[in-house]
Order: sequence, then structure tokens, then C-alpha cells
Amino acid sequence: MASVRVRESIVVALAFLLSACGTATNGTSQATIKVGAVFPLTGPQAPLARQEYAGVQIARDFVNADGGVNGVPVSLITKDITETSQAAARVAELKEAGVRSVIGGYSSSLSMPISAAAQADGLLYWEAGAVADQLTGRGYPLVFRVGATGSNLGSMSSHFAATVLAPRLNTAPGQLRMVIVHNVDGYPTSVASAVKKQAQVEGIPVVGEVQYDARVPDWPAVLDEVRATSPNILVLSSYIADGVDFRRAMLKSGLHVDAFIGSTMAQCVPDFGAMMGADAIGVFASDRPPAGFKSATGLAAAARALDLPAGTLANGAGVRFATAGEQTGQNSRAASVIWQWQGIRNSVTVYPAVFATGTPSFIPLPR
Repeated sequence: MASVRVRESIVVALAFLLSACGTATNGTSQATIKVGAVFPLTGPQAPLARQEYAGVQIARDFVNADGGVNGVPVSLITKDITETSQAAARVAELKEAGVRSVIGGYSSSLSMPISAAAQADGLLYWEAGAVADQLTGRGYPLVFRVGATGSNLGSMSSHFAATVLAPRLNTAPGQLRMVIVHNVDGYPTSVASAVKKQAQVEGIPVVGEVQYDARVPDWPAVLDEVRATSPNILVLSSYIADGVDFRRAMLKSGLHVDAFIGSTMAQCVPDFGAMMGADAIGVFASDRPPAGFKSATGLAAAARALDLPAGTLANGAGVRFATAGEQTGQNSRAASVIWQWQGIRNSVTVYPAVFATGTPSFIPLPR
């Protein structure tokens, strides 16, 4: 489900990126407009990264089917990346090949150095899927992201708990007991921080914040610490493998809460349902909604000039990029949603109402 929405947003993003990057006219000697694509197409992140890359290819095909850019077709120059240390070399190779704009990079850990290298080499960088807050807001005028940030997803988790879960549990937000569990890595920690901050705004007591190291997790110790807080709402900020392992360890230990919200990526991918089976049912996930050349500076100016109201994009969001401060390059009209696993291979968007394809169920959480 998440992969479908990612592909939709990439189609919109790349279609803009490509249509904005050409001033070539018919009859020029320019054979194609070259756009760089940098993704981890091999290694452990490849299965999901390839889905994002497929979205990029679809966008290219859409643009070319519509006549290209001023009659010039678009070609993708693709580079595989599996380690952060490869970022500068991959971007340099793209620049040498005649690329002036780059789209990538799926993983936040990879997107950070790729975008930094693109900025340093004077190439426009367009983020396809990574949500780490740190990607935008570094003062890089050539780095843009249409989708939601980790803070958006974290804040939505607490807002949903106060707005939807509390009434369904016949209580007030101030009577909830929220525990936040997160990996110590920078990305999950930043999302957890947003969960906590918004919980304070909503009046939800955060009774515990439990950290673990996904490289050497001690799940019994983590769950003992969680249990000691007597929570009824659990928000987890994790990657995929540790998110699945935590849920399995939670069930094995007999720990039960009224609602479980995954605020990062583990619960937001089809693999979670496939791996967990019936144990995924009832779990909520905070996610993004379902859907001759100009210089890089000129491309950036075109991006900053976009002013699209909410509902314009296929996934229901709008576009307006921040031009200063901590959000530089971030789409201030990005949207986020809550969806829920309601079957082994069935998930529905449940909040906000404008995006909903179903209603929240399994409250309290059955297991």
C-alpha cells in the first residue's frame, strides 16, 4: 500500500522535475534530457528501493509519452548505491555524464550524503521517499522534498491518539498513558521526539520513553521497562527488521496495550503484514498519503515558485517549498495519514477523513 502511494508521488515529482528542466527546442542536437537516479538497487534495501525506482521509470515513460520536454525525450542515468561512502563518486559520475538533476535515494541514511554531494556539485536533488527531518533544512538551496518528514509522521501519531483513539476508548486525552519506544539511531529518535512534543500539545501524558539499539536489542529488558509504565498507547519508532522483531517479542512476552502505532517505516510496508500474519491486525501506521537546459539554480527557482494548494497532487497534498530556516527545501504542504492493518494482507487509511478509505477498528487492540 505504501509503495503505491510512493510511486504516485514520484510520478508527480519527477514529471515536474523533467518538465521544468528543459528549454531545448525541436531541431536541436540534444538527443535526450539526462536525469540521474541514485538508489540502493542491490543489497538488503533493494526490494523496496526498486519499487521507488519503478515509480521514477513510470514518470519518465509518462513524460516521454507526452512528447518529452519540448520534443526532447528523457533518459535516466541510473546508479546503484549501497554505502554512504559511495555517494560523492556516484554524483560525480552523473555530472560527468551530463546530468543536471538527480532523484533518489529511498533510504534516509543514503539520501543525506547523496543530496549533500549533489548540492556541492551544483546539481538539483529531488528526494523520492526518505523522510528524515535532517534531509531538508540544512540551507541547501538545490535540495527539495515533496513528501512528509519524520516529524510529520511522529506528530500525526499523537494527534490521532488524542483525536480518534481517546474517544474510542471512552476516555480523555489526559487519561491516556503513552509510552514511546524507539531505536537509538538519529532518524527514529527524531521521529520519537516529534511524537513526544505533539503529545504534550494534545495533553497526552507520556509515561515512558524506552530506547534500544537495533544492532544488539535486549527485547526482554526493553519490554520489562515498557511494562513498568503501565501504558495503554504504545508508539514505536523503528526500522523494518527491528519493528517486526519488537512486535513478535511483545506478543511473546504477553504485553498488551489498547493501541499500537508504528510511527516510522516498519508497519508502513506490505512486508509487515506478510511477515506478521494475523499478528499485524489492529496495528496502526503513520505514513504518507496514498498517490539546452536550465541550470540547477534555474530548476531550484522553478521549484520554489510552485504554489499548489492542498488536493492538487494525486495523493491529496499540495506543494509549497520553504525557502528559509529549518525547513528549507521541505514541502510545507506535505500530508500524512494514519492507516491500520485490518487483515493479514488488508490495510485501510483511517485518518484524516479526507483521505480515509475505512474506519478504525480493533480498538482496544485484540492482542
